[in-house]
Amino acid sequence: MQEVQSECFTARLQRPQVFDIISLKIIANESLQPPRPRELLTDFTYPLKPAPPPGTLASFLFPGYPLPDTQPSVPYPAAFLVQTPAIAGPSTPLPNSEDIPTTPAWNPSSRTPCCGNDATSPYWLRDDCFTNMRLSLRLINTNPNFHRGEHKDKCGVFKGVVGDAVKVQLGFKILEVPFPYLIPERPECKSQVVITFTSPHKGSQFRIKEFGEDFCGCSILKSTMLLRKVDVKIATNQLVVTARDSRR
Repeated sequence: MQEVQSECFTARLQRPQVFDIISLKIIANESLQPPRPRELLTDFTYPLKPAPPPGTLASFLFPGYPLPDTQPSVPYPAAFLVQTPAIAGPSTPLPNSEDIPTTPAWNPSSRTPCCGNDATSPYWLRDDCFTNMRLSLRLINTNPNFHRGEHKDKCGVFKGVVGDAVKVQLGFKILEVPFPYLIPERPECKSQVVITFTSPHKGSQFRIKEFGEDFCGCSILKSTMLLRKVDVKIATNQLVVTARDSRR
């Protein structure tokens, strides 16, 4: 009996066998042929290769591959997100557009207003006491009605009055300038020789000893004293500089 079982077991080993990898049991199947080389029968499949990243040559050659999602489905914590810093504004707030004055003083590049721009036209030049006096006069607001502004802000020397115009010497030529385009040149510092054009010292010449924006301490020009003193204080806007002491 044992010999018969031994022969049966030996016969079974000589038959083609198939191994189940999972259970590691021998499966007897007489209908199967012997496996060819490099053949392996399994009950599972290998996973697919990872999809190539987008923008690579593989994604161009294999358009069927699924592309990974470029946007992560899980949001990052706020602490790891890069935040764009806010642009800091000026510490001093800018004024509203309706509050900005329309005068040139608001423009930083505008020209500094000349001293005496608020003076009135020198109609007092018609007085005979100013005849032959070399007074300094400045032309203003000449554009466009008077020589198209060619002589704007220039200083000239008083030469006389002709009707409603003033003869003013500019360089080597003399122009007849209407009164509205002229103002007297005001003093700017001490030691300048000035003439007052209002009473009670109208037409008198002085030298400035103490200069001020509102008042000037003046000494009489023809004084014979060695040490000059302040003889009178006159409002600065009532003085006109002589031509030789004009700084323009």
